Amino acid sequence: MLDRRRDYQIIFDNFHAMKINHNQDQMRYANAQLHPVTSIGRGILRSRQAGMSIVELMVALTIGLFLMLVVANLFIGSKQTYRNQDNMSRLQENGRFAISILGKSIREAGYHTLTFNPLANMYQKNTNINSWPYSATVLTGSNGTSGAPDSISLSADNTVDCLNASVTSPATNQYAINSSSQLTCKSMNSGTTGVLLDGVEDLQILYGESLGTTRRFVDASDSTINWGNVDTVRVCVLLRTVETGLTVSAQSYTDCSGNTGQTKADGRIRQSFSETFAVRSRFQ
Repeated sequence: MLDRRRDYQIIFDNFHAMKINHNQDQMRYANAQLHPVTSIGRGILRSRQAGMSIVELMVALTIGLFLMLVVANLFIGSKQTYRNQDNMSRLQENGRFAISILGKSIREAGYHTLTFNPLANMYQKNTNINSWPYSATVLTGSNGTSGAPDSISLSADNTVDCLNASVTSPATNQYAINSSSQLTCKSMNSGTTGVLLDGVEDLQILYGESLGTTRRFVDASDSTINWGNVDTVRVCVLLRTVETGLTVSAQSYTDCSGNTGQTKADGRIRQSFSETFAVRSRFQ
């Protein structure tokens, strides 16, 4: 009787163990269906959860910093190139403007309005057309001492001065450089001075005096100059950029006196502009 009970107990225990194993297998199958990643090996799952090592993190940071430095250098270089090109364009534009406004006044110096009635004088020869009297001084200049900028005064039969203000003819204008490196024009009629252009460091002027078949160029300090025979004017202006820090090293340039290799360590770009103009009223 006891042996039979023991056999029943063994059969019951085995059946219970088989049922537990069956339930565990079903749970594993269901879990694998819901979470496929857990079906991967424990080693792979453990490596995914491990994260980055300190060496990998330092390498990533180094590469990121290197890329940031490259991008920053490209940006700074592009910005510096744009600044240089923009300032060079402005410098050349200002140089053309300075030469243009001085040349216009020089060419018009001595201009006088002639009154002519073609109906009344159609067949009458005007023998005095080139010998009309002009009461004002056509031009005169002042030479800057110790290399300082020169100045020039020009007069014409005009009712508007260089500042576009109405004046009584003749209009006389004086062009000069002030202490702030600005090209100025002073109306000698009204006494008003106005700024025409910034960034002008120097103004040097030579006057071409006609000596018959020859011509000489002298500055205003020459005591032997005959202002009545001056028929050409040679103008040179030295301009600089308004912005600083455009050049790493000192730029070499040629000044209005012809001196080459001039340098100034302020990071500005400088350029001289020169041209010779004819006083048209002195030519027949």
